[in-house]
Amino acid sequence: MKKENVENLVVSEVTEFESQLLEMIKSAHEGDEKSLEIITKMKKAIGSF
Repeated sequence: MKKENVENLVVSEVTEFESQLLEMIKSAHEGDEKSLEIITKMKKAIGSF
């Protein structure tokens, strides 16, 4: 795969992830239990690095 193609793929994957994360944060802020649980697990995972 060409470097340019890889860079474009990374940009699109990051953009998609950020969009999904924003939606989950909004849902958690509105009190969605599943979203709160996911965010808690993500914080624990990030803290373990």
